[in-house]
Amino acid sequence: MKKLISILLLTVFAFNIGGYYLAFKALQVTAHQELIEKINNEEYSEELTVELKVPLALPYSTTPSSEYKRVNGRFEYEGDVYKLVKQRLQNDTLYVVCIKDHEEKKLINDFKEYAQKAQDTGSNSKKESGTSSKQIIKDYFGNGIQLPNDRWIVSTAKYFFANSAKQVTLLRDVPTPPPQA
Repeated sequence: MKKLISILLLTVFAFNIGGYYLAFKALQVTAHQELIEKINNEEYSEELTVELKVPLALPYSTTPSSEYKRVNGRFEYEGDVYKLVKQRLQNDTLYVVCIKDHEEKKLINDFKEYAQKAQDTGSNSKKESGTSSKQIIKDYFGNGIQLPNDRWIVSTAKYFFANSAKQVTLLRDVPTPPPQA
């Protein structure tokens, strides 16, 4: 019976330490797989997509493509999560079609909220003691800590940067031209 209770308490403790992160990752992976399956089967609405036009200056010529190619990837912009659906390169512009992932955004917000609640102690006595200890430290040390003589810091920095610049210039000098092909 004691072993069972200790295992139960250890499990609760382990979940409190990092189990919610593992649960979040598992939910995130399943949501990602469901969205990828919808994208692959083209079961998404065109109204939910966003088309990005990225100007590119390529040093080589490419053949213009009128058809989109399927791509994988994700990015975050202003707190929203987007999944890449397809892209095409036409002349000097890359057209990327993305879909907003509402499910992952909801998961991230729920995870942040849970982590905030888990870390929040909620006691006012600790907040008051923290401010009073800060006030005591401020009264004891004053507005700042003054070094007796800070000229040694400047001279040490000048010495360090002067010597490192000499070493860099020694490494940059090339005594011979590159070999002929």
